Amino acid sequence: MQKLSGLFLFAVLISGAFSSSLAFAQIGPIAEDDFYSVNEDSILTVAPMGVLLNDTSIDSDIFAIIQTNVGFGTLTLNLDGSFTYQPNQNFDFIDSFTYIATNGTHSSNNATVTLFVNPINDTPIAQNDTASTPEDTPVIIPVLNNDSDADGDLLIINSVTQGTNGIITTNGTIVTYTPNLNFNGIDFFTYTVSDGILDDNATV
Repeated sequence: MQKLSGLFLFAVLISGAFSSSLAFAQIGPIAEDDFYSVNEDSILTVAPMGVLLNDTSIDSDIFAIIQTNVGFGTLTLNLDGSFTYQPNQNFDFIDSFTYIATNGTHSSNNATVTLFVNPINDTPIAQNDTASTPEDTPVIIPVLNNDSDADGDLLIINSVTQGTNGIITTNGTIVTYTPNLNFNGIDFFTYTVSDGILDDNATV
């Protein structure tokens, strides 16, 4: 049943001779749904009143009481309607919670707060690699195999440095190390992996 708000006047007229006025007043607060947005991997901070700003109560202050918590993050809802919300790492979809407004005596309907978590581009993660090869023998190293990107973006090898005792080449997906003639020992080089916007470095 929809709640009434404000003061309503109901008049009854019988045979044009009698009329009576009855007053109906809202008893409990009325809570309205709310909508907020926050970027992925960020914290949303909402000032006092917050979710209560669009709620109504005729004759007293109201307080916010949580009913169901968020499903994909951490929420702190305060009595004054302010709250903080931190989505789980790399989460970028829709979360929500419900609350009631209460004046200490009467409580409102449940209201839903919808939280839109906007996606952002995550930095790819490059992991260090190792490889071995006989003297005077090139070796192909699939360095991207253990690298990752939270967004699932296609990764490419953007650049490589040269080793001290060998030549490094790449076609964007693998690296080839060709040791100098008669060299045996340990050599190092670095490469940069990119998702087209952001990048990360690792050592081989």
